[in-house]
Amino acid sequence: MRTRSIPVSADGDPAVAAATVHVGASGLTGLAAGALLASAVLFGSANTVGSAALPIWTAGLVPDEPAAAFTTALFVGSVGATVTPR
Repeated sequence: MRTRSIPVSADGDPAVAAATVHVGASGLTGLAAGALLASAVLFGSANTVGSAALPIWTAGLVPDEPAAAFTTALFVGSVGATVTPR
């Protein structure tokens, strides 16, 4: 199985943009009710972009086995979300 490195930079990378919007949306939750709605909209849109970027990124990372790479990324994310302290 061949793998290649894909550089991650803030220059137009949708995953970096999604993470940035996630952080901004999380910061809005402590404000007024209107900000709560804005936070939900920002979080939802960033989550959608991040979800769309993951299969594209994993397919580029391991072009010979894109399904296995995507499954591994989802599995690692699930384990990380389960094991990390809250």
